[in-house]
Parts: sequence; structure tokens; C-alpha cells
Amino acid sequence: MKTATLLRTSLPQFHGMAALYRLDPPLQGHAHVVVSALEAPHHDPEAGGTSMHAETYIYGADADGVLADPAALPGSTAGTLDHRVVLLGAGYEATA
Repeated sequence: MKTATLLRTSLPQFHGMAALYRLDPPLQGHAHVVVSALEAPHHDPEAGGTSMHAETYIYGADADGVLADPAALPGSTAGTLDHRVVLLGAGYEATA
């Protein structure tokens, strides 16, 4: 079973709800990832301008939560703020 172990939820350098996880096995070479969930503005002409939408992304990081690469990893998903959903999408079960 692939696991994502929650290490820390206090990551002041990120907006929204961000947490550091240790992955076993690593995802694309990343043993640690930051999962960041937030409501972001989205240009939506049909809604009359701008609307807010949920997005949750997985980023490769070091053990301190510093991003190793700004590119989002597989499992990153728009439409949810749930860390467990995106981790499952990447093939990992979140554990405390």
C-alpha cells in the first residue's frame, strides 16, 4: 500500500490549507510533498466576470516543506479542497 504520512500543517509560506507529507514510496522521485488547497479566482465570462473555484495541488518538496519544483504532480485536482482526494488520485492513502 502506498502511504502519505502527514508531517506538518503549519506552512506559513503557502496560502490556503497546506500540509507537508512523507510519501512511501516516493512520487516521481519526491519522498516529501506539499499539498496545497485554496479557493482561487477564475475568469469566467459566463458568470459575469470572475468566480472562485477550489483547487488542490501536490508539489515535490524537501523535508522542511520547501518546494523542489513548481510543477504540480499527478493527482493535483481542481474542484476540491480535500487533501485526501488528491492524494488518493495520486495513488496514496493519507495517514496521520
